[in-house]
Amino acid sequence: MCVTPTPQLQQHEWAKHGTCMAKTPEAYFGAARLLFHAIQFPDMVRLSRQSERGTPLAAATIAEAFAELNEGLPVDAMRVKANKNGWLEEVRICLGLDFKPRKCPRRAKDTANSATVKVWRGTVKAAR
Repeated sequence: MCVTPTPQLQQHEWAKHGTCMAKTPEAYFGAARLLFHAIQFPDMVRLSRQSERGTPLAAATIAEAFAELNEGLPVDAMRVKANKNGWLEEVRICLGLDFKPRKCPRRAKDTANSATVKVWRGTVKAAR
């Protein structure tokens, strides 16, 4: 539940991605958990304070921070998604069938790399 936090999202992920790559949901979500825990996360509190230092936090800056910490993860293999109010919702990492990062396809609803993004600093338990 920490990696895929709602039953609806789990059902969606299994139906859209899991059925092609694994024989069972357990195998798919086990692989997803391993991949999730292999990613190093940047200091999101520090990033959230960037705008307080006079420079708006751009979506591209978040992707760059992940790329710096994760060897072999290029910026173009990530999509940063913000909601309509500019709050960060997710950082999506695009992987090929070999589980290696690949360039993400461009979608009309993607948050622009230059868009200003806000990062919540509230009291949310870490997903790990």
